[in-house]
Amino acid sequence: MSHEDTITNAQHKVLFISGELEEGVRFRNLFNAHFKGSDFFHAGDDAEALSYMSEIERFAVVIIDAALRVDDLDYFFSEISRLNSNYPIIFYGTEAFLKSRVPDNMYDFNLASGLILRPLIINDFLSSVKRSLSWVREKEVKEATVDLSAENFIPFRIRSFYRLSNVSYPVFMQITESKFIRVFE
Repeated sequence: MSHEDTITNAQHKVLFISGELEEGVRFRNLFNAHFKGSDFFHAGDDAEALSYMSEIERFAVVIIDAALRVDDLDYFFSEISRLNSNYPIIFYGTEAFLKSRVPDNMYDFNLASGLILRPLIINDFLSSVKRSLSWVREKEVKEATVDLSAENFIPFRIRSFYRLSNVSYPVFMQITESKFIRVFE
């Protein structure tokens, strides 16, 4: 299995924010069917969403129902973006809600953000989520890759890891003469 496959199969956290329980179940089922291994969270309102944001370090994708009852959707969106390190946010809703409620500066935070029209069309859902997850995977690979001399590392045989119960340091794998990628910590 290549490192690219490892990143692709990595467990990503997804937050869906909607006051409609049925939509939460629908999106959970879609993620379970099409993005196996995703860790799905459903927040029923803005307070619960902000609570999740404070508990969990980062979500790969946040999906906000454009019909969410919140005083100021622009402020809520910018707060969620800030707390989530400007990772992609996808708005979901009817054409009227998307036109009237989605912040004009949505793409200023992240170009991988998107819109999903309601009623849900599976291909639109898949393309929006895949585009966002692609951006996340690319960022993860960049963050995990370091450009250093081999002298900065201690060589260790993979077989020897089976004997260890824990590892105190990040473990890197050499991918080129001067590039190393973090495998795990």
